[in-house]
Amino acid sequence: MANGVEKNRAWERLSLIIKESGMTVHAFAAHIGLQRSETLYQIKRGQIGISRNVAQAVVDCFPDYSAMWLRSGVGTMYACPSIERGYIPYYNCQLSQIADLETLEAECYLYLPMVAPADFAIRYIGDDMLPNVMNGTYLILQQVDIKSVIYGEIYVVRTDDFTVLRTVRSSAEGDEIRLAAYNNQKYDDMIIQRSDVLEIYSVKASINLKN
Repeated sequence: MANGVEKNRAWERLSLIIKESGMTVHAFAAHIGLQRSETLYQIKRGQIGISRNVAQAVVDCFPDYSAMWLRSGVGTMYACPSIERGYIPYYNCQLSQIADLETLEAECYLYLPMVAPADFAIRYIGDDMLPNVMNGTYLILQQVDIKSVIYGEIYVVRTDDFTVLRTVRSSAEGDEIRLAAYNNQKYDDMIIQRSDVLEIYSVKASINLKN
């Protein structure tokens, strides 16, 4: 949850768009497809930030506005695709929190036009992919369909039970996949049903920063 100052700024940005729309908060919520206007009032009260889903709902109905600006204040209020292209939100959280990204605010935006489009960036903490992926590596991720997975490539795989970074390999059974860690002296392969995969993310790029 963001601090109080950022919460207030988030509402200030959203309220500018609501004001320009000429709608009440309740009417605006209904117009962008929210089932309850309470979500907007929670943003106003500083209880939550502006999620990716809310920002996208706003710009779907009002494409002149910038989703990036609405969520973070970065850039300008009005959309400029040539400027926004290449900005990737970075979330300072663990892999296990990927399922909760809609409730989190991006800490900053990385400008990486050479790897766009991508959904978000996150810092990987762990030793299961050593030495190929170092502890502290920044991963640039894009959600993909499991049908488009290329065996032998690295993906972030989320199921009901875990979220891991692994090399995805084929299994003897057609309805299964094998998740392999590079650090196989410490971590065994995992065999799961393809239907168990809730989300899978391709690693578009990885970045290691020296201290």
